Amino acid sequence: SFCGIPLELYAKLLRAATGIKEFNAQYLLLVGERIFNLERVINAREGIDASYDKMPERISSEAISRDDTPARGQVFEEKIMIKDYYKARGWNENGIPTKEKLKELGLEDYFSK
Repeated sequence: SFCGIPLELYAKLLRAATGIKEFNAQYLLLVGERIFNLERVINAREGIDASYDKMPERISSEAISRDDTPARGQVFEEKIMIKDYYKARGWNENGIPTKEKLKELGLEDYFSK
């Protein structure tokens, strides 16, 4: 959901408002991912790199105190979390979308070496 609105309903509203038939939940997710990856490419071009990616200090300094999780007592290592996040996103070790990721999203023209 987005702002409490199920994605399919949001897509239906956008279809009604714009007449664009392609709007569905899957399309909205794709558009969002394209925007997010393009933002990363632009940031990299402007010198904003992985050193700007920081987790809230609390995540890497306080143990999880909730009883309803197997992660209770665990403290996360920021570098490992960010590395795993980049990998899950299809980005390189510097947090920049890979050529393959950009091609998957139809944004390969924005890839720079």
